[in-house]
Amino acid sequence: AYILNGTQSSTSKYVGLSSGGQLQTWVAVRVWIVYSDGNSSELTDGNYNVNVTRSSSGYGYQNVTWTCPETDLNTTDAIMVRVYLKVGSGSWTAKAKFITSQGMTQIGGNWTFQLYTKNQQTKNPITNQWTTACYFYWGSSSYNSLIDGVEVGQPPSPPQASVNSPTQNYIADTYETIQFKVYWSSNVDLDWCGFSWNESGTWSNWETVWDNAGVNAKWANITKTLTKKSFGKWVYWKMKCNNTAGNTTETQVYKLFHWEPAVGRQKYIAGETASAARGVYFNGSPWGGKEAIYIVYQNTTTDPWEFQVRAYDFETHTWTSYYKIGNSPDDDTHWSPRINVLPDGRLIITYAYYSSLCFRISTYSAKTTSNLQQIINNWESGHTIAPFWTIQFCYPDMQRFDDRLIVIGRDGVSTSGNYSYFVWTDKSFTKTYPKAYFTADENGTWTKVGSPPYTNELFWRNSYIEISSTGSSIISSGYWTLRKGYNEWKDPTNAVIKVLCNATEGKIKIGKHFAGEPWYYSDWYTVSSDLTWFNWTTPVTWNYTIKILATNATNLRIYKIRVEFNMTGFSPCYPLVWTDRESIYMTPYVQNGILMIAGRERYYGDGENPNKIRDLLFMYSEDEGETWKLVNGTKIEIPVYIDTIKVAYYNQTKITTPFPILNGTRPVLYFFKWDYEQLEDVSYLGVAVYNASLGQSGTFTLYNCTFENGTILTFPKQTASEVYFDVYYKRACFWISHNRKLKKFVVLPTDPRKFRITHVYDVMPVDTEGGRTFSILYSPSDYETVLMLKEIVLGHYGDFSNWQVMSTTMSVGCKFTALKTMKVTAITWYTIPYGLYPDEYVDCQAAIYNSTYHKLAESSVITIWQGGKYKGWSKAVTFPNPVTLTENETYWLVWKVNKDDSIQYVYTGGSTNQTFHIPIGWSDPFPTQLNESDMTFYNRKIKIYGYYGRIHVIGLDTVSPEPSNVGAEKTAEEVKFYAEWSDNWQLETATLYWNASGVFEQNGTVNLTGKTCWSNFTRSIPEVGIIAWYITANDTSGNVGNTSLQILELLKTELVSGWNMFNASSVDVGHSLSEINASLNKDNINWTMLVLEYPNGTQYVFVYGYTLNVNVQVTGTDNILYIYCGEAGIWYHKYD
Repeated sequence: AYILNGTQSSTSKYVGLSSGGQLQTWVAVRVWIVYSDGNSSELTDGNYNVNVTRSSSGYGYQNVTWTCPETDLNTTDAIMVRVYLKVGSGSWTAKAKFITSQGMTQIGGNWTFQLYTKNQQTKNPITNQWTTACYFYWGSSSYNSLIDGVEVGQPPSPPQASVNSPTQNYIADTYETIQFKVYWSSNVDLDWCGFSWNESGTWSNWETVWDNAGVNAKWANITKTLTKKSFGKWVYWKMKCNNTAGNTTETQVYKLFHWEPAVGRQKYIAGETASAARGVYFNGSPWGGKEAIYIVYQNTTTDPWEFQVRAYDFETHTWTSYYKIGNSPDDDTHWSPRINVLPDGRLIITYAYYSSLCFRISTYSAKTTSNLQQIINNWESGHTIAPFWTIQFCYPDMQRFDDRLIVIGRDGVSTSGNYSYFVWTDKSFTKTYPKAYFTADENGTWTKVGSPPYTNELFWRNSYIEISSTGSSIISSGYWTLRKGYNEWKDPTNAVIKVLCNATEGKIKIGKHFAGEPWYYSDWYTVSSDLTWFNWTTPVTWNYTIKILATNATNLRIYKIRVEFNMTGFSPCYPLVWTDRESIYMTPYVQNGILMIAGRERYYGDGENPNKIRDLLFMYSEDEGETWKLVNGTKIEIPVYIDTIKVAYYNQTKITTPFPILNGTRPVLYFFKWDYEQLEDVSYLGVAVYNASLGQSGTFTLYNCTFENGTILTFPKQTASEVYFDVYYKRACFWISHNRKLKKFVVLPTDPRKFRITHVYDVMPVDTEGGRTFSILYSPSDYETVLMLKEIVLGHYGDFSNWQVMSTTMSVGCKFTALKTMKVTAITWYTIPYGLYPDEYVDCQAAIYNSTYHKLAESSVITIWQGGKYKGWSKAVTFPNPVTLTENETYWLVWKVNKDDSIQYVYTGGSTNQTFHIPIGWSDPFPTQLNESDMTFYNRKIKIYGYYGRIHVIGLDTVSPEPSNVGAEKTAEEVKFYAEWSDNWQLETATLYWNASGVFEQNGTVNLTGKTCWSNFTRSIPEVGIIAWYITANDTSGNVGNTSLQILELLKTELVSGWNMFNASSVDVGHSLSEINASLNKDNINWTMLVLEYPNGTQYVFVYGYTLNVNVQVTGTDNILYIYCGEAGIWYHKYD
């Protein structure tokens, strides 16, 4: 049998029948049902009436129709079609059989058989006899025999789903109302559709979308509003549909992300600075301390600048007063201090700039001390530790673990600096290594290979000392001093001296020596050809000198010496990364317990890309800096060469130091791209995305970051913060300050290349270039961002088109109108180098004069680094005694420099005589009053401004309003529900909920103002005996607080006096006149007559002291009660 289906084959077939003579031919079809047991039943009439015929030679398509009776089928039945041929008066002969597949439920329709037939009559030229052949063809486009008009019932198939919205990985706005839409279709009618979702960690029960659909295709639409329970989480959803045949289809699980609310508030600190503010969050409450933020900054309004520290108390939501812990070593923002917390809870402040690492430690622990002012007011004296390579440590960055603190910084100058780090441990073992080697003074043959001190495993690892001796003579390898850190406490009794060596043969003993004491030695150790560590457990610290003696030695090589002892304090400085080209800059960050370090090389050039290539660097440690790995998980030894940790390079423009973040399990490195050689330039945010998990093989690919819609992120240079890991969103973020707005950008959870603006602070008093100093603090209960922001008081920071070189003999002044009444703590101007190469340092000083040229304030002398190609805003020139300017008053900003032909100022067209040059030289003091006759005026507006710089803290308000004095007061007809609310920021509304109708529902909202406010709700007394109620209040940040559930016995009250008529209360229904009498007596009502009137007009009189009608009952609230009393009273309708 051949297959009968709707698909045409590519090859043709035929059958034939022949007979002698010139004859007529026929082709007929008959149709059967074939059952699963092999039996069959014919649908045609049992004859050959469905046929076509040819009476002479010819070929082609012939059609015949047949009406198939509508017949129900079992899904195990099939349809069979037989083709019969007949020639002349011969018999019908079955020549071909076609059968369908199973699965149909019904057959019928008006069938048209298109049959390709052929009558071929051939005469034999020899015998002159004719032969007629009948043929039937099918199977290809040339012989396309087919059946048309067949109506087939297919078995019910499961419903098919086409999801319209939301799409997979959709990002929903906060509290967004979403319509979930799925189009369902089936070959039978649809019946029921349901929806389920998982917004809070568990799947909801199936919710009916529609039932008894009655059609075979239909949209399923259901609308849901996301709630705060899914903020910052993935929400999962699915639909399910049944058809009338009982088939069920469930969609796959789809997901959407619910964006967190952009709640925030602004707090001001009195710390006045033009420098950075650094902070750390620490929760000491589990040990008896406080949950707090600690910040440190340079107060640039003092002379000299001061280091000041403050604390923010999360319990009281207040700041301590500041405490001066010392002076900044120089009036230079490079000395900006950092603050962190040691493992025992004490605070530590570090700072360095081309110096040793400087640090100070608080006397009291933030773990165990609850008085924050006491913590920040008490500090030990300062300490220093030398770095590894140089004495030019810079930019110390602290990363904290529970049991240690790591300080990482640049070790060397800006053109050739390496990186190194210190480790603070608390009563734990610390490693130290040889620092210097001194030649042996005893006989023997020894060879030094590599670089001194030859045995420091953290330096040149191919170095060693080889010793050979003659016979049993004892020779010395020389001796080593050790690298020192800083220790507060040590326990040297369990210390270990370790020596790594091997030899063809020989023995060694290890010696130690402390100043003023004799040498002490270990036992002899036999050395073999196997590389072996020999350990001598003996009391020792890094103040000891180490010696190794050898005997019977042949090719004895000493590779490494290490000393370990138990202590509290800083380890010696360990080398981390080294370069033999340009300086490197690195950013450490701890996420999920992994210490990641990302960096860039300053730049280097090659023949094709001179001075443009910036290598991107990455390494990490999973054990708090003990061992280090490449991004693919390969273990590396430190110090590692820069090319070893290179992961990508950028050769188009300058980039900032990248910030490392784990995006899920993949590391990504964010960096800004901008060209400081351009006068006006824009910044781009770039990202290097790793295409595998951390520790697995993969590659980094560079991208430009964009908005959600794919538009490239751009903003004016010097307006953005660094990229940080945001602890609220748990994703990357950065801020920009531009056009007096502060904007926060947060990366999408679905793509590390795309960002969304989440916060826009329109009222933030920041300028185009202000607010570049940001610090994100880990604060799970009250997340904070610390910023140094600038409030512009006067000046111009917009466009410009010209520039003018400055000299040491001429001061420059520019006139502006004050924008507000406020202090000016610093000024800054846009500078361009003039004939300056290489880079140079220039001293600057400024003064402020009023409209009559009287001096109001004079700045400190500030040194500005003027790069040979750098064009941008100068460092702040600060005023030690800031002066307050008055809004709309006119003032002059005047400044001078100490080097000729070094700096230019830039300007655009200004008002008449807005700028002057005056012959006040660098060595001349600013006069008390300027002489206008000495001035040469210009119509210029210089790009310079004066500002008030202070520390701001922006954070999430996670504190809910708190209720107090909760209660209710009743009168005869009304009840007042009340509560007093307090909030740490700003109250907004309060809402009353009660169950007067039997279920809890809202019953009104009132507006609240300020930080403390009453919420009062006066309501008519409902017709119930007891109600439950509570009040909620929310603040402007979206936090909601509520009173506890309150129960109020709320029986209806009536004021009665003289004759009273009122409808019976619901609480009176079912009570008799005698019981009403008792109720009135309970409330001391002096009544004399009581009348009950039914709706039909029947009245029942009950007179005090008589028993008439005492058992008549109130039947409903449509009954009327008449009461006469001699004096006023309140009836509370109370019954026992």
